[in-house]
Amino acid sequence: MKLKNFFIRIMPDHESIKSTKNIGFLKAILQDPDIFHLTRRSASGGIATGFFIAFLPIPGHTILAILFSVLLRINLPLTLLFSWTTNPFTMAPIFYIAYKIGAVLLGVSIQPVNFQFNQSWFTSVFSEIWAPLLTGCLLLSIVSSISSYILIRVLWRHSVVSRWNNRKLSRKS
Repeated sequence: MKLKNFFIRIMPDHESIKSTKNIGFLKAILQDPDIFHLTRRSASGGIATGFFIAFLPIPGHTILAILFSVLLRINLPLTLLFSWTTNPFTMAPIFYIAYKIGAVLLGVSIQPVNFQFNQSWFTSVFSEIWAPLLTGCLLLSIVSSISSYILIRVLWRHSVVSRWNNRKLSRKS
């Protein structure tokens, strides 16, 4: 199976993204057909950028994905899809793992953390864990981004080479 066909099946289509409500000024940007093309470069760049954005502990992943897709001329649907790796269901475990990784890297003792998203938690607990959390998140962002970029490039090349080889074999028969 072609890797391109797999991505076409899992990606949201151009029209559903353009019809998203509450995107305001981004609506004009979404008219650009180049950010919907699916090539080896745009797919690997979109997935890598999506993973990079996903592990950042900041709000606004969707807007960042759209802006990076336009600036880098990479596939928007894949960037969006992979930037949503962290979502309300996966956010707490991913950020806890990132915190633990950052604590180990910085040599800080790991504190039991009960993630809560309210003002008092941010002012008391977050001020103590921000450095290990940010370090772990940046490491996860960079590693997942680079490894996914390389993996997609290799898999795409393998897909193309095997199709060419199959064509050669079918011509010989």
